[in-house]
Amino acid sequence: MRRYRNHGDDGERVDASTDGGRTWTAAALGEGLGRFGFRTWCLPVRLARKGAHEIMACATNRIGQTQPVDAIANPSSYHHNAVQRLTLVAT
Repeated sequence: MRRYRNHGDDGERVDASTDGGRTWTAAALGEGLGRFGFRTWCLPVRLARKGAHEIMACATNRIGQTQPVDAIANPSSYHHNAVQRLTLVAT
């Protein structure tokens, strides 16, 4: 699995989960392209079965702050900084 992230505060790590957040595995980070630049991350995964799988990704910054599991609502609807969820379909 390869994705991009943009955290804006010198992201230190990305962890991903394929089991609903019960366990997390550190992903390999690509080159950082500046404070507000996108950064790739990659994590090989082996899916146990065919069908839909939810992948969750959580970034951690250099001072140890992590993204919350659920988005924190705000009136202007920006700063969506929650754990990201993506559904993959294995065929």
